[in-house]
Amino acid sequence: MPPEGRCSSLGDGAARGTVQQPGGRCRPRDGAACEAGGVPWRPLSRDVERREPRPLSASLGRLAASLGAPAPPVLSAVFVGWERVVGPDVAAHARPVTLRDGVLVVDVDQPAWATQLNYLKADLLRQIDEATGSSEVTEVRVRVSLPRPRRAAHDHGY
Repeated sequence: MPPEGRCSSLGDGAARGTVQQPGGRCRPRDGAACEAGGVPWRPLSRDVERREPRPLSASLGRLAASLGAPAPPVLSAVFVGWERVVGPDVAAHARPVTLRDGVLVVDVDQPAWATQLNYLKADLLRQIDEATGSSEVTEVRVRVSLPRPRRAAHDHGY
């Protein structure tokens, strides 16, 4: 098996359909893939090279959608604004953990709070819809997750 990043050798050190580059690395010739299962190599188009840098926030929506998450404003309203959405009493015992494909998973610290939030799911969804301005959160799943003990600052796990 050839070393990582190198094409298999066929006499001259390069795989069929590839061009040997300095340092022993190869790139596929004419867009063909390396025999080792590589991705076809294509040069960047001139348009890509001329594009101006853009703010990270411009790409977050596409990234979130590719991960099954809602738009960044919805994520922010749910995770950052959780206490405003549910109120301080509920927020003291419940916290949002994940939001994917419309399903919000909420951890609570006691079974009684899980029961309470399960009864209040419709109200919770309405409050989230009002806070986010969208109906991207379609389901709430509540689970009991006991709080993790905090380590002392000097405890490094030894």
